[in-house]
Amino acid sequence: MELLKKYHLLLFLFSLTNCMQAQLHFSSLQQIWEYADIHNIQIKTARINEKIAAADIKQAYGSMLPTVSLNGNYVDNIQLQSTLIPANLLNAAAPPDTYIEAAFGRRYNYNASIAAEMDIINTQDWFSVKAAKLEKEMAGINIAKTKKQLY
Repeated sequence: MELLKKYHLLLFLFSLTNCMQAQLHFSSLQQIWEYADIHNIQIKTARINEKIAAADIKQAYGSMLPTVSLNGNYVDNIQLQSTLIPANLLNAAAPPDTYIEAAFGRRYNYNASIAAEMDIINTQDWFSVKAAKLEKEMAGINIAKTKKQLY
């Protein structure tokens, strides 16, 4: 009886292995090349380098854009400080050694500023854009070179 259970278990396991497949089936040579292009590590690396070069071009153009800064300030002087001033400044008839207590200033102070800045002639940025474009072109050539070396 126990031997029969083992045979049934083995039969069940063999039937499962027929359902699972570890290999891929391709119907044409073109599908093999496409699969290799998608899954090859060296080609993946070359494509990622091309994406990095494209991002470098955007960054180079971004450095040519204007910079804008905005600042704001708000002060609430809850209590204005008193200052002693000579009384003869406001009243010429006042005795010389007398002082008047006065509060100067405003309770609320607001301040805002905006500044825009752009370099009109910056050869360094122009050179960065040209270098980034050349780097992207080289990355595209590197993909073709990698495929040629692999295949």
